Amino acid sequence: MDVRFELDDMQPNFCEWVSAKTDMDKNLVKERHMEAYMRMATYLKREVEAGNLRGVNGNCIRHDMPCGTTCWEPTSMFTDALKIESAGTICVAWSDAGEHMGYAHPSMRTMLVWAALTLNTKPDVISHECVKAFPIWVLESFFGRDYIMHTFESMSPVTRGFPSTRERRYTFFFHKESVRFLGSSQEFEAMFDKECVLPGSVYFNDSEENVKQEFHDLAAGRKVNPECMYYKMDWKELYAPGALARLDAAVKSNRCDLNASDDIVVDVDRIAAWGHRFPSMATHGFWYSTKHNRHMTPRETLCVAGIPAVPEAMKFLDLPWKKALDLLRPSEVKALAGNTMHMVVATQLLAYVIANTLKLTSPPGSSKVDVGGEVIEIEDDSQVADIGLGSMTFEGTGVVDCGSASIAPSSSSAKRYRAA
Repeated sequence: MDVRFELDDMQPNFCEWVSAKTDMDKNLVKERHMEAYMRMATYLKREVEAGNLRGVNGNCIRHDMPCGTTCWEPTSMFTDALKIESAGTICVAWSDAGEHMGYAHPSMRTMLVWAALTLNTKPDVISHECVKAFPIWVLESFFGRDYIMHTFESMSPVTRGFPSTRERRYTFFFHKESVRFLGSSQEFEAMFDKECVLPGSVYFNDSEENVKQEFHDLAAGRKVNPECMYYKMDWKELYAPGALARLDAAVKSNRCDLNASDDIVVDVDRIAAWGHRFPSMATHGFWYSTKHNRHMTPRETLCVAGIPAVPEAMKFLDLPWKKALDLLRPSEVKALAGNTMHMVVATQLLAYVIANTLKLTSPPGSSKVDVGGEVIEIEDDSQVADIGLGSMTFEGTGVVDCGSASIAPSSSSAKRYRAA
């Protein structure tokens, strides 16, 4: 039987949630939907184990309908390459927009399909990004048997020095038979954590041409002739009365805590203000700066997501999305900014993981450690005190973790990958 039709039969009816009136009704619907997705997960795992997973479908964001997909086939061209699957789960299920449905949200089907396809191809490393509320046991139920899990909690651009607070959890799974991870979240934080001293206004750096285009689009949307307003470019005149009231209220409430020269950035759609940094970017909203007397352009919202999309920044990087940005509508660019990983955080983390992942080219052998140029073979944990490495955990797998010491199988059976 075709897998996709089986999933269609298991898919819970979202209309039940929409029609539920009371909290009790919603809780009952939520429980039924969670059970349905748990049955779907069990079915997908069983099909993977039986070798029957050849084609499935999930809710496609682009087409707003279930779309079919096929399994990725690993290539034999790079036999020694480190194969990494990186993905992020839609986080709307744990937000106000998704009514905090969590594991009962329709987007879970897409996540389960991804997990099943990934388990079917068995990459060396699996990277998963989502909010901290995401139930990590779902990932463990798919990958726990064949993979070792490492989590990086509270990964946020603000801890990398950027004035943005998009806090996420990154979960990595390392295949037990092909790789070993020698790093740790503590070491990563020690290497990359930086104090944030920049104000949120630094993101308002788009070109004059793009700023004028955003003003033109806003005026056209309000059915106002933009040519009549270019001489003064008063953005406030184009805002709805409710948005103006929220802007004025936010500015007044923050002036008591800030100097008159400080910039206040206000999302006039969501009644919120920040004088220093941004929260997670949303796919809507007018982020207004009192210093620049305008709101963000779509490309500036991408900058908040760590993507240098404004012309000044793109001068120094040969980015692959230059042409793609020209093809996207402004609303699509904002949607991209609101549904992406922060590029700098993700890049730093992946580079660190690659640099600290050991690829095994033969079955794991005895564990060896280089201490002061002398190679010592470790048979069990009792030898740790003798070589002065302190406490460590020995898993009998060929690699053990003892902080900064270099412990791995002999060089003939493993390769260490270094990021460029």
